Amino acid sequence: MTPFGPAKVGPGQDQKPATAPTSAAERLTTPALTGGFDLLGPVFTREVIHLRCAAPAGLEDGPWMGAAVRGALGRVLEERAANGGAGGRRDPFNRPAAFAILFQTQAMLTRRLEVPRPWRLRVQRRGRSLTIEIALYGFAGYWAPAVADALVEALAAGVSLRALGRMRVPWPVEALEIRRVTGLPTGPDTRLPDTSRALVLDIETPLALKAGGALAGHLDNLPMMLADRASGLARWHDIAIAADFSALRTASRRLRIQADGLIPDRWERRSGRLAGRIIPMAGFRGRLILQDLDPAFALPLAIAADAHLGQGATAGLGWFSVSED
Repeated sequence: MTPFGPAKVGPGQDQKPATAPTSAAERLTTPALTGGFDLLGPVFTREVIHLRCAAPAGLEDGPWMGAAVRGALGRVLEERAANGGAGGRRDPFNRPAAFAILFQTQAMLTRRLEVPRPWRLRVQRRGRSLTIEIALYGFAGYWAPAVADALVEALAAGVSLRALGRMRVPWPVEALEIRRVTGLPTGPDTRLPDTSRALVLDIETPLALKAGGALAGHLDNLPMMLADRASGLARWHDIAIAADFSALRTASRRLRIQADGLIPDRWERRSGRLAGRIIPMAGFRGRLILQDLDPAFALPLAIAADAHLGQGATAGLGWFSVSED
């Protein structure tokens, strides 16, 4: 999916005039297509960068690792952007640098809601190996090769061994692949979660629906957060979601949520922008059981299972899986 140029349109789909946008902001704010969430499902596309590296001696496991990898990647991408790209070569078509796409706000979805960053990160330790996975959504996938190359450089330059650690050591890369995935992340038959049954959300990495890690008082907003996330990611697929959000908000109130064995996680990280500043982080792992979720939220839920939910998706937080009880 190229970053700029008219999107492909299927039969019966609404299309705006096919003038090629000249910036990411323009493409995000003037999407070619308008439709419901069902329009997004079949074209939901991500370029997945999957990397395996050896876990260095002394590495402490924990939710801090995602932010550390994100920070290392950001430093390399920012330096490349300042120098005109990898090897100092400027883009002849003046396309944005990968740093701008991944780390800077490109457009607003509403007056208060940003179009989300078009990526998420997963870091997992498996014995002596680490797997790092970045998914770039929609036309942001164009920058996947540049991001993968920068990630390898960042890991070779070194990442810390523990939360708040100052010493950086290389995380040796053993394997790397980039693959394109299209469609819903719910299995080979791309079946949506059955909302007539209880749905179980197993939270793999700390979930924070609001800054500070709070869940209490915010769980009732979970369906609308799902809708907002899917609506924002739709923009990276040239789609403006046309839905009755007032009706969705009313439907969301029927949801019943049961927390099952939630465990709070707290840790700290260093600010990448303000030297010496320590930022407290928090979230919850465990299980949420959803009952009476309106069917309108089934597709946004399936998308969030791939794209994560809540605060810190680009730092590895908010990763969950969905099953039916």
